[in-house]
Amino acid sequence: MTKTVVGSSDNLALALRTSEASAFLVVCMGPNVGHRYPLFDRTMMGRSETADITLADDRVSGKHCEVIRNPNGFVVRDLGSSNGTLVNAQKISEVDLREGDLVQVGYTVFKFQSVAGSRVERVADPQVMGAGMGNMGLPMAMPGMGLPMGMGGMPMGMQGMPMQGMGMQNMGMPMGVPMGMPMQAPPPAEQEMNLEEMVGNVRKFTEFFLPHAKMIAAMALVGLIAGVGLALMSPPGAKATFEMNILTGADRGQGGAATDRAQAAKSNFKSTVLLERTLKSLGEEGDEERIAALQKMLTFESTTPNYGAPPPVQNFVGEFQASSPEFAMTFLDTHLKTFIDSEVEKTTKVISSKLEYLTEQIAKAEATLKATDEELKKFKLAFLDSLPENVAKLQEQIFELEKAKTDLTSNIEQLKQEIASASASGGGATRKQKEMRAAQEQIAELKAQGLGENHPDVVSIKKRLERIAAAPEEMGGSGRSGDKSIGQLKAEMSAKTLSLDDTVKKLEDLKKQQEKLPEFTARYTDLTRSYDSSKKLYDQLFQDKSQAEYQLGFERTSAEGRFEVVVPPRVEKASPIKAYGKKVVMGLGGGIALGIGLAAFLQILKIWKRTR
Repeated sequence: MTKTVVGSSDNLALALRTSEASAFLVVCMGPNVGHRYPLFDRTMMGRSETADITLADDRVSGKHCEVIRNPNGFVVRDLGSSNGTLVNAQKISEVDLREGDLVQVGYTVFKFQSVAGSRVERVADPQVMGAGMGNMGLPMAMPGMGLPMGMGGMPMGMQGMPMQGMGMQNMGMPMGVPMGMPMQAPPPAEQEMNLEEMVGNVRKFTEFFLPHAKMIAAMALVGLIAGVGLALMSPPGAKATFEMNILTGADRGQGGAATDRAQAAKSNFKSTVLLERTLKSLGEEGDEERIAALQKMLTFESTTPNYGAPPPVQNFVGEFQASSPEFAMTFLDTHLKTFIDSEVEKTTKVISSKLEYLTEQIAKAEATLKATDEELKKFKLAFLDSLPENVAKLQEQIFELEKAKTDLTSNIEQLKQEIASASASGGGATRKQKEMRAAQEQIAELKAQGLGENHPDVVSIKKRLERIAAAPEEMGGSGRSGDKSIGQLKAEMSAKTLSLDDTVKKLEDLKKQQEKLPEFTARYTDLTRSYDSSKKLYDQLFQDKSQAEYQLGFERTSAEGRFEVVVPPRVEKASPIKAYGKKVVMGLGGGIALGIGLAAFLQILKIWKRTR
């Protein structure tokens, strides 16, 4: 006869190997919540089938990360995954694991648990237990009977057999009592039901209402019709549901805060302020009655049991009842997004306020910088020559004008002497010479006035001068100073005098500008310093704003990671037959109850009249 052993050596080896593990990764969010994976010298996680812990998740790489045991404990190392590995909501490349750390890979969150840090709960495997019981010498099957083993090593089907002769006398159990059957005392005699009395009571009840059977039937028919009408007029409503996990932070020693955080999230989900925001997002206005009605239609409850200490992750289920599936789905989806945004805003409120303040300060600094820049530009345009970089040029211009002034003054004195000399030698001049000299002086004066050679006045005097020159001389004497006449000398002296006046005026302006140069330099320095200070403040504020924006994005991502929508909002349509049938049955039952009530009233009234 062959002996059958329940269990296998592979399962027993796995159990023994698991017992040798010094740490575990316990799934606290995601598929297989509560499942524990033992950690050995090297445990690799990923989407690949060759991974030690395989995760069917699109966000997980083929070889995502690995946990390595070293003399100091365990280390988790990212293997260049696409979406990274997070430990306690922080992205890591390699970090030591401590008791209670949360390791997130894709959508799955594991809790690191060492054997020394907590009691290891062992789940009994029937096959492994069977193998162990076989090693203990207990038979796995009854020889010759082919009966599988039941609980306690008892063959299935033998629990009802008498135990005489099987060594059970000393256990105080009555012989012949089936195993697992509780001993019950017979009911007291006064509690026994009398069938004749029951039939008699039913007969009396029937006879009491029988005279009004037609009325009861009519009322039942009316109730049935009313139920059908109600079912047709009000179609069955729809229910939208979703499921989400909220990371409370209880694993990081925030027990009380974690409980308060979970309760606050539950209260905020149905708060008046949040419902008003949701209605506003849908383009609706919400009064008190509307908000109160929505609060009755909305539920948000935790499904995670609490065994004394708050769990690190709580699962919540939300529902919304509405008359139409479209509105139920739209409202719940919008409200869920508004809820998550509201919770994230609470977490990032401080950084958001700082960012708003920096934005305001940058706007003010930018306006100040623009005004200072405009003032500096206007000053440069108005006092271009007085700028420090143009001082050397100003000095050079003054030197050139001083030199020109000296030259002009010398030329004018020389011309005065030549005119005086020419005038002194002009007494013995002939009439012809005097007329020619007069004509030449007229031409010189006209040219000094700016008239050209082709001007009619100049041409006329030149013709007269030609006629005088062609006339015969009366007497000798030139009356000329060199090759120039007195008129030409006077005209030249007049031109140089005008040039000297202009030079002196320019020189005076430049000297006045030179005297004010220290004042201009001080003003320019003040404007430049003000502009540099405004620019430095603006650059610093802009840098602080960039850092605040980066920190806000990081905190927002971290806060959003606390909320995982496991099952997105979806509509669960109620069965039309069930909904209609419920209303019809309610109408029928109401009609029957009303008919029985009227019949009872009429019968009591009839009896009362008889007894008068």
